[in-house]
Amino acid sequence: YTEVGDSDVVWEINADRAQYFKDESQATFVNVRVKLITSEGTIYFMTGKEGTFNTETKDIEVRGNVVVTSDNKDRFESDDIRYIYKEKKIMTDSPVTMDNRSIKVQGKGLTISIRDKRLALLSHVKATIINW
Repeated sequence: YTEVGDSDVVWEINADRAQYFKDESQATFVNVRVKLITSEGTIYFMTGKEGTFNTETKDIEVRGNVVVTSDNKDRFESDDIRYIYKEKKIMTDSPVTMDNRSIKVQGKGLTISIRDKRLALLSHVKATIINW
């Protein structure tokens, strides 16, 4: 599934298996892969064991061994991640680990605002600087 009607973010959903439930306005996915491309060209990849897509709100939820990577080598791991279409945010309330070439951060809760280019870990934050 590809969504191209928005100037801020274009995204694609691929999966090994998908089901569409028209009455519930929902599609479910097994071994889901989501690619988000911002208007500036930044690319985020989300993968997980299963996912859901709300065809009305265009929100996406990925669950089970979720990994989010960006093209600038940031990596996030959590049990579940949501992409909120209207707000252009990637979010979770679950524990999350973030790492890149210079830092490893753990915490509970994550918000990435694609519009504002801001990232926030919400609580219980612990960081290790790798390349000091």
